[in-house]
Amino acid sequence: MHAVALLVQSLLFALLLILITRDFWVKLGFVDHPNRRKQHLHLATLAGGVSIFFAFLGMSYWLLPHSIAKSQQGFFWAAFLVTLLGAYDDLVSVLPSKRIVLQILIILLLIDYQSLRLPDTSFLNNILASEPLLAIAFIIVAFLIGINTFNLIDGVDGLSSGLFLIAGGFLWITSYWFDLNDNYLTMLILIGSVGGFWLVNFRFPWRKHAQIFLGDAGSTLLGFSLVYFIIQFSNGQISNIPLIYLIWFAAIPILDTLSVMIFRLAEGRSPFRAGKEHIHHCLLARGLTVMQVSCTLYLTAFFISLIGLLCMIFQVSPLLTGCGFAIFIILSVLIVARLRQNWLLPKQILTNEIINQHVSPT
Repeated sequence: MHAVALLVQSLLFALLLILITRDFWVKLGFVDHPNRRKQHLHLATLAGGVSIFFAFLGMSYWLLPHSIAKSQQGFFWAAFLVTLLGAYDDLVSVLPSKRIVLQILIILLLIDYQSLRLPDTSFLNNILASEPLLAIAFIIVAFLIGINTFNLIDGVDGLSSGLFLIAGGFLWITSYWFDLNDNYLTMLILIGSVGGFWLVNFRFPWRKHAQIFLGDAGSTLLGFSLVYFIIQFSNGQISNIPLIYLIWFAAIPILDTLSVMIFRLAEGRSPFRAGKEHIHHCLLARGLTVMQVSCTLYLTAFFISLIGLLCMIFQVSPLLTGCGFAIFIILSVLIVARLRQNWLLPKQILTNEIINQHVSPT
């Protein structure tokens, strides 16, 4: 009952904060203007991520026991800096190289302040554990992947936040199953805060467009937070759950980013240049609505995450689980590549008006 109350209070507080401050952010100019690249036709504030962070921070210090809130201070500060950097990028558009350098500095501060250790990578542990710099590099790369996969997949109303809610929900189940009390409560508050945003961002049938966007501040915050808790669950300080089980929870963002980068490199283009080759663009080109696209990927993410959870509960060999995940990713990338060739005819259908009316490229 306490868990439900915690979740509901966080959700309602975030929702209230968003609704109260929305006009303030518009007047302040923190908005996403329609333009040729983004193609959306309405003015919307980009303060979703900022609102999520302050709702999460406020509810954490209000509802969590002091000892738990204190133990998470390093994460709170790092999350604040990630959100601040994302908000600044929303306003002035920071160069990707500079953004990555600043993200690395924030990650290094978190590693030092929070004393993050190498997650349980099973067969890689002996190699990484003997080389501290390699271990740090592994953690940095993990954070950068998480931050940027959620940023890149944030192209349809409700998609990025919905995928986070599914991944976060499975992490919460994991923390409950393994009695990880500190993270169990913190995850609930974060899920509730993101849930409040999702309610005003998801494209319900009666909603013509989202009332507020995540912005880079929000999408990077979600990816950063997810990686943080995955590492916490897997680094031996709190638990020693092999990392490979938890990676299944983030399979869709990883698959989307990997397939897009391979596709762009195969065409001789920069993998970081904005375009319309993401999975949600493929589905939109097939005639699905924004809500249908989001729900399709939600269901896919749910069942994929369920595989990871069941492998963890029934203690399937980490090596076998890892091989299964690698096979899944490879087959999925090949399938998505074939769908792009057959459905999109890259130089023609990728500019289809159906897509232009729904989403902006990321």
